[in-house]
Amino acid sequence: MTRSIIRTADWQDEDTLLIAASRATPWSARARNNVGGVYVRHKDYAHAIEEFKASLALEPDYPEIEYNLANCYYLTGNRNEAIKYYLLALKHNPRLWRSHTNLGKMYMMSTKEYQKAIPHLKESLKNDPSDTTVQELLKVAQENKE
Repeated sequence: MTRSIIRTADWQDEDTLLIAASRATPWSARARNNVGGVYVRHKDYAHAIEEFKASLALEPDYPEIEYNLANCYYLTGNRNEAIKYYLLALKHNPRLWRSHTNLGKMYMMSTKEYQKAIPHLKESLKNDPSDTTVQELLKVAQENKE
């Protein structure tokens, strides 16, 4: 009975449930990734990065986790690490089109490397040719390439 009451507390909300699941299965890369997502939702990027790195230590070459880690680095202003992990995510899953989108944005806005942005934006448009934001980014990149 006592155990049931304690476990009921784990179900109070999604975040609490995901954290409890991670504690119950510390060997699970997916559970650690989910906890990283909880921290991202709360804008606690330092802890999110720790969880995503722990997740990758359990399951290296996991493209979705590499993508999540890249996003955290992007959000914290660590552009070099963000680029590194977006490229790793694409190496392990070339169809992760959001990595292409984010790389295109980063090359344009952070480093002004418009020529590097173009292939990533084109690849992103293959997923959704009607994405007007990516279309506009591509247009700007093409106008500003060297």
